[in-house]
Amino acid sequence: SRLMMEYTTKIRKSDKCFNENNENAPTLQAARPPQLHIHCLDFAPTAIELLQQDTRFKAAAKEGRATAHVYDLSSMHPSDICISPDTTSNSNHSNGVSQTNQNAATSKESKQTLANSADIAILLYCLSAIGPHPSPALSRAARHAMDMLKPGGILVIRDYGRLDEAQIKLGTGTVMGALGRIDDANNSYEQIIQQNNESGKQSQKKQKHQKDEKELSDNFYRKGDGTGCYYFELDDLRDLFVNRGNECDKLELLELDYIQRIYRNRGEGTMRRRVWIQARFRKPLLCYGP
Repeated sequence: SRLMMEYTTKIRKSDKCFNENNENAPTLQAARPPQLHIHCLDFAPTAIELLQQDTRFKAAAKEGRATAHVYDLSSMHPSDICISPDTTSNSNHSNGVSQTNQNAATSKESKQTLANSADIAILLYCLSAIGPHPSPALSRAARHAMDMLKPGGILVIRDYGRLDEAQIKLGTGTVMGALGRIDDANNSYEQIIQQNNESGKQSQKKQKHQKDEKELSDNFYRKGDGTGCYYFELDDLRDLFVNRGNECDKLELLELDYIQRIYRNRGEGTMRRRVWIQARFRKPLLCYGP
């Protein structure tokens, strides 16, 4: 929630924010009308149900400051989510089919949707669960996230970074071999990742049929709970979100970097290395999508 508050405390009028639900409740409690409107999206119906039971969400929803929707970022366009004041706070979604537009008689013009509506959109550990880069599902998810923004809107992302300790524990071979390079102070982190990528390409030529069963594809793994997790490097997000040359259908880059933390347990004599990737992008004012 601290990351959210950094970008929402300066908001003066009715702005909209998209985020994981476990980070929404503290912000809803702190932001009073008409400063902040939050539309909470999650793939899991259970997560939406739990959020709707939170007293802070109930209070915000009653004041018209919050809605909650079951939503698959990789398959549903934000125009499928209706946020008009007369809609309920929960839009159901089953088997990938949106049931948001329950009133077929309502004209398109009279409905306000999430498309081109958000001043700020926040994706926390969302993209990594969708698929590896490149993949059609991840490309669709990126496009849908960009289409939520109004001109000048900001997209904030934090997700898992390449060679995070969780990846090292899931992986074998070249990923495990990266530990020594991380400990070498003479190597920058981006140099370490480049070396690991080159080692991985050489290893793939020799052991195409010997992939670990947890590794679904390069840098994309199946976790213990059965969900997937992709570990990003900086260029992945550049490819997905940043305009190149004369392009104007994507976003402007404001910030893109690795966040590295080392957590030591002196009692057990252990150390954990965590790596995240954090980014901020802005939708151009004069050139944007539908």
